[in-house]
Amino acid sequence: ASFGFNNGCTEMRVRKAFSTLGIAKKTWYPGHMVLTQRIMRETLKGIDGVLEVRDARAPLTSGNPELERIILEGKAEHVLIFHKVDLCCSKEELPRYQKKIESITKKPCVFTSSKTKLNVNKIIPKSVSLIKNKPVLANSSFSNTFLFYICGVPNVGKSTIINSIRSATGVKSSRGSTNAAKTGPKPGLTRVVSSFKVHDDPPSYLLDSPGVMMPSTSDTEHWIKLSLIGCIKESEIDEEVMADYLLWKMNTTGNLKYLDLINKKPKGEQFAGSDDIEEVLLKIAKSNGFLLPGGKLNVEPA
Repeated sequence: ASFGFNNGCTEMRVRKAFSTLGIAKKTWYPGHMVLTQRIMRETLKGIDGVLEVRDARAPLTSGNPELERIILEGKAEHVLIFHKVDLCCSKEELPRYQKKIESITKKPCVFTSSKTKLNVNKIIPKSVSLIKNKPVLANSSFSNTFLFYICGVPNVGKSTIINSIRSATGVKSSRGSTNAAKTGPKPGLTRVVSSFKVHDDPPSYLLDSPGVMMPSTSDTEHWIKLSLIGCIKESEIDEEVMADYLLWKMNTTGNLKYLDLINKKPKGEQFAGSDDIEEVLLKIAKSNGFLLPGGKLNVEPA
């Protein structure tokens, strides 16, 4: 089933739904993540605030239902940090996006971008203010000290947020550096739980943890989304399936930016778009000169 979409030039037929039938889905859940969840349950018993980092491009999908359940078991304040917001909306679109997400989550939210440093300096002050006037703190053993726990699924930018917080607060590590957490493009890079001071008055400490991914889900589309934003290994979902889903999603939302990769010449016939991933990949390969030995089009880099 499909529907017509008028892109200003011609009508393009777009699938009404993305079929996941026959798509193999694996479970990516390294052993250290199992241990981390056990540690998390114990750790959160003495935590005042949980800072959960999510990818703003997938604000709900990049959350972890199991983490939500663990937080609800305790008394900690739950703050959501939607990172990489610059990749999903413009500065002008941000207020509308923010209002929508806050109405859905019904939790305190901070929208950040490490690229533009947007709101990074507000994370700790906002989190401290939320728990400062609470009648009973979860961390009853240290009444004059606040403990925060930062976590999230792999590769949402948690380590980058930590380093940005260090730089924004100016609180240095024992080695004198404000940049301590390892960052990288591969999910699951952080493998140890560590803590460091992030605020002087009141004294506040941030506990880091490895990314925690849900062990399984019956929703294949959920896994495709996580693969597209890099939260699970690329090998878990076939690349062409990911490309096909992204194409379908862009077409259904009227986002035809992929045409910029094809219609590079201002003169001549302009490609109006398609919901056929093979056709689109071949067009991109041709427009960009991606060739195999012998002159055959190479869709791999497309």
